[in-house]
Amino acid sequence: FPSHDKLYLEKFDEYMSGEKKFNDFRNFMTLGFFLLEIPVRVQNYLKMKIKRGTENIEKLAKANNYLVINGDKMFFRWNNYKTKDKIGEKTYEVKDEKTKQLINKYLNDYHPDGKKKQAKKDFLLNESMNPINQPDFSNGLKSITQKLFDKSFSVNAIRHSFITQLLANDPSLEQKMEILNTMGQTYKPQRVDYYKKVDKNEDERDNQGMKKKKEDGEKV
Repeated sequence: FPSHDKLYLEKFDEYMSGEKKFNDFRNFMTLGFFLLEIPVRVQNYLKMKIKRGTENIEKLAKANNYLVINGDKMFFRWNNYKTKDKIGEKTYEVKDEKTKQLINKYLNDYHPDGKKKQAKKDFLLNESMNPINQPDFSNGLKSITQKLFDKSFSVNAIRHSFITQLLANDPSLEQKMEILNTMGQTYKPQRVDYYKKVDKNEDERDNQGMKKKKEDGEKV
């Protein structure tokens, strides 16, 4: 997906400076979570609350994930995701400055409670200002990729492309383990083909959700 990264960045200034509809900007921002950062699963960003400050992070409700904002730094605290029972809770520091800029603009210009300092506000919302669910999240990503690249693709496709490129660069075993651990995977050399294989069940479920949205005339 290197070419898609480039096309995405070419649209960055337009989204940062222009007035976009709520869903359009949110979808662009969330796509950046997978193109600009290590691509985890969609579930990592569901049930996500806003937490300002790093106090008592270990005591936060395990049922939720968190965007932690501490000065100029941002972290994702993943407590609730697919492989949490094997890997445990994880704290991931947002690395790309453009990701931070997108999050700040979303909170300041689009999110109804984004400027408030109260903790535990829902981070990702739908157009009705309710917490976003997995079909809406996945369908929103397919919608924005279709708009930007004239072809929709899923998070699974991004993840598999990322892993293929990672392995092609021949990183050290330690680097492989660290990155795949962040992605919610456990590195096993004999399972390289597994990393590249499309998760048809997830993709088919997302496609069904997108089809239903279109039939109902709803926005994604």
